[in-house]
Amino acid sequence: MRYAKPSFCRIWLLAGLVLLLAGPAWSSELKERRLSLHFDNLPLNDALQQLQSEYDLHFVYSDDLVKRIKVNCHHDNLPLSRALEILFAGSGIDYRIVNSRQIVLIKSPRRPIRKFDVRGYIYDGENGEPLPYANSYITGTNMGTVSNVDGYFVLVNVPEGPHELTIEYLGYAPARIPLTPRSPSPALRIELQPNLIPGSDVDVTEQASEVMQLSRESGEVRFSPKLLPLLPSVGDEDIFRSLQLLPGVRSAGDGSSGLHIRGGRPDQNLVLFDGMTIYHVDHFFGFLSAFNSSAVKDVRIFRGGFPAKYGDRTSGVIELTGKSGSQDHLDVGLGVNLLSSRAYASVPLKGRGAWLFSARRSYSDFLQSKAYNNIVNLFFKEESDAVSTYSDAGQLVQLQPSVYFYDINSKLTLNPSRRDVLSLSFYGGRDHLDILQELNLNPSPADTNIALNINETVKWGNIGISGKWSRIWSSRFYSNLNIARSWYNSQYREDLDIASVDGTPLSYQFFEDNRVRNTRITLDNEWQLSHNGKMEFGAAWTDANIRYQYVQGDTATVLNEDRQSIQGALYGQGKIAVTSRLDFTAGMRSTYYALLQKFYLEPRVSFVYSLSGAWNLKGAWGHYHQFLKNIITEDLLQRRQGFWLLANRQLPPEFAEHFIAGIGYETPDYRFDVEGYVKQIRGLTQYSLRFTGDYAQFDTRELFLEGSGSARGLEIFAQKKRGKFSGWASYAVSRSEHRFPGINTNRYYPANNDQT
Repeated sequence: MRYAKPSFCRIWLLAGLVLLLAGPAWSSELKERRLSLHFDNLPLNDALQQLQSEYDLHFVYSDDLVKRIKVNCHHDNLPLSRALEILFAGSGIDYRIVNSRQIVLIKSPRRPIRKFDVRGYIYDGENGEPLPYANSYITGTNMGTVSNVDGYFVLVNVPEGPHELTIEYLGYAPARIPLTPRSPSPALRIELQPNLIPGSDVDVTEQASEVMQLSRESGEVRFSPKLLPLLPSVGDEDIFRSLQLLPGVRSAGDGSSGLHIRGGRPDQNLVLFDGMTIYHVDHFFGFLSAFNSSAVKDVRIFRGGFPAKYGDRTSGVIELTGKSGSQDHLDVGLGVNLLSSRAYASVPLKGRGAWLFSARRSYSDFLQSKAYNNIVNLFFKEESDAVSTYSDAGQLVQLQPSVYFYDINSKLTLNPSRRDVLSLSFYGGRDHLDILQELNLNPSPADTNIALNINETVKWGNIGISGKWSRIWSSRFYSNLNIARSWYNSQYREDLDIASVDGTPLSYQFFEDNRVRNTRITLDNEWQLSHNGKMEFGAAWTDANIRYQYVQGDTATVLNEDRQSIQGALYGQGKIAVTSRLDFTAGMRSTYYALLQKFYLEPRVSFVYSLSGAWNLKGAWGHYHQFLKNIITEDLLQRRQGFWLLANRQLPPEFAEHFIAGIGYETPDYRFDVEGYVKQIRGLTQYSLRFTGDYAQFDTRELFLEGSGSARGLEIFAQKKRGKFSGWASYAVSRSEHRFPGINTNRYYPANNDQT
């Protein structure tokens, strides 16, 4: 048999047929490959080169197609097609697989891009609690937002195509979710897992070291009470003493939990706990704050330039959100430390909410620990020095302090629907301080010894209750109605008994009583107009009643004030991304103060401008008024920490103007921030009993001095956010000055809270 010799054309036909049949197989084999993507703001060209090297791929493309495109994504073990969709999302690039190794990149055909809203709720993965003020953004873009107090967020007009949604919250591992927007888009439920479980053996991951977070905007800092175990503490984990580690925040003295924010006094800070105004924020000589960390979920602090939503303070804002309790399981806990004991309980309500209760009480009135004695010695050392200064021959024979405190938190949270949240929150705290002193006064050796007994009793406390109803009217519109009632009371009594050896007795008394009753109703609305525009607006109504009485002896009433006033306020604020680099916020708050029958306007603006890379410029300016004034007193021993009065025609409202400017640098691992500020203040009031006029024509108004002040400073902050070693360091130089008529020849002098 003879075989015909195949022609040249037949050979090529056979080879082409083989290639045609094998091509899909090779392409299928390539598509089955799996890739991992880990890029942080990396140029697309570099990312493609890295993938070629690691996975033996070959990309064919022109340089013009990929230039100026950066990618930011983190995914493991994805199919090739899914990985490429994520890699090229939003870039206008499409691809074709040619053979087993080649992937050709082409420009996507032009067609209308559909856009959708992405919305969802962010929860604690362990107990189901909503997480407020979490960062939510589309990876690799400037599309981002912050969840509200109920953990709800919405990203508006997200273009179709595969994306990566990133959710970040202090103390929790970030969540990265592959996302393909479509219409209609159901609400996502996103659960974050804690990085740190206090008291357990769980390892702390590298992200857990970021205890606090500076906002890109001027002055705002977020703090996680969940991470207090990572910070050094004495006696108890304390929120406010931990806040003193932040740049621009200082204590009133060694061990004190009071907050002086950028040259201001603690009374110039608005402290809100679930919408309740808290007037006295410390326990135990000021060593502990009035808030039990077991009951607090989130803390936001504005060190200046705060938004139009907040009013009636001139220095800063501290907003605390209470825990709502576990909605999944019963949680009960007990704790004891060197100063106090605490109890905690969280009860789920069959998937419809939760009830939380926590209580804390010191046991120092019947059991004194070493830590208690050290604190007492520190506190009264200055007292002993003051006695010695007052009388060189005076001798402190005996000092017997007795002190205790307690606080209680309770919160009921109900979820009648997916759109509505109802809550009822209660806070109560009380301090009692009783000090008995015995002194021997001997002006000279030849004189008769004189025994002086001083008994001081100081009591103060806050009680508050608030109710909240929040509702998501649509995916872009949210409202929060809060009604709160606060009570504050402080009493100071001093009894002096003097007895000489001849038996001649002499006694004298001082009594001070200050009461504040406050009803506060606020309605806050958020309207997300677009992915680069947001409106916030609302109203506030406040009814305040303040009583103050100061009595010397049995009948000599030096000061007796009892006033009531109503405030009504409207505010509006808009935030817009003017360009891809510039975010601008402008707002206005208008307040009517009934006692003076006058309107007060408070314009406020801020901006953030992104420079090349990770650098940004920021600034803020604003006007602020305070109608509830804490009057400075001349108390040598500082047990009387001032008293509250309403502004009136003799005591004008305080006014402050803030100027803030700074520059920041941030990467996933590092943060560097420099911020300077200037604060001008008018309407400061000081109370003095050094009356030098004619007592026959005595007028209590002459005891009040009206003055002005200024504060300026520069803060430098450096942070390593994650890794084996992490932490932060800050340095601040500042100057705070006051000026009152008749003091220091009417010139500025360092304020009591001036600390450089």
